Amino acid sequence: MEWGVLSPTLLRALVTSLLVSVSCAVIGVFVVLRGLSFMGAGVAHAAFSGSAMAILLGVNPLAGALVFSILLAVVAGYTGLRGRVKMDVAIGAFFAFSMALGILFISMTPGYVVRAWWLIMGDVLGVSDWDLLFATYVTVIVLLSVVFFLRGFQLVTFDLEFALASGLRVNLYHYLMLLLVAFVVTIAVKCVGALLVYAVLIAPAAAAREISHGFWEMLAYSVAISVASTLTGISLSLTFNVSPSALIAVIASLVFLALIIASPKKRICKTCRMYRFRFKRV
Repeated sequence: MEWGVLSPTLLRALVTSLLVSVSCAVIGVFVVLRGLSFMGAGVAHAAFSGSAMAILLGVNPLAGALVFSILLAVVAGYTGLRGRVKMDVAIGAFFAFSMALGILFISMTPGYVVRAWWLIMGDVLGVSDWDLLFATYVTVIVLLSVVFFLRGFQLVTFDLEFALASGLRVNLYHYLMLLLVAFVVTIAVKCVGALLVYAVLIAPAAAAREISHGFWEMLAYSVAISVASTLTGISLSLTFNVSPSALIAVIASLVFLALIIASPKKRICKTCRMYRFRFKRV
């Protein structure tokens, strides 16, 4: 497929990718700041398993991915809040199980090799109208949730003790954030695949953190890096006829690595033992 005049397929892929990049960048900021990076990988593998089961049953793969993603998010969130098992341990326990279950479902499906490929590596140029509609809904939900619940999200992220002391319903915001991660990862799996979701969810936000000194600045940089990586990846894929999903993940990851090496925050705070954000209590 070449650029030329934008075909409906290419236009649909571009719009869906941009929506996914924005939603991943916004939620990725909270994921990175809360130290929930492993959650993205765990939910991605759960989405892979759910998609594989849906294909086996002959239903929409996104429906299965969404159910499994929400299930993992709720279970991991519950175990983390109860304190009996750390959240990363719970995610790790389901990590391999989800992947193995997904492979089992795929192996039971006729023509499983082709189907397994797009589940693992993504198919951004093969998104449907339904995928575009779902991506639109997810992006709107993410943005509205951040706007209306920003204060709670910030308190839970930056000052959990104060949030508890002030009577904030911490559990509600905790589960809401995990559900948003599940929604975002579900649609991202369709675009970039289960193996590359981690990169598009975490890399832009992590890169933005290296050059930011405040929440809003980090949010803006994260969206900018994510959108730029997406547009560049798709453009290069059409030019050189390679996987757009892989290029998007590679570019986002390279930006993160480059900013780690050249981060100005290291020079500014080199006299400090640690350099971190300075956020005002909201």
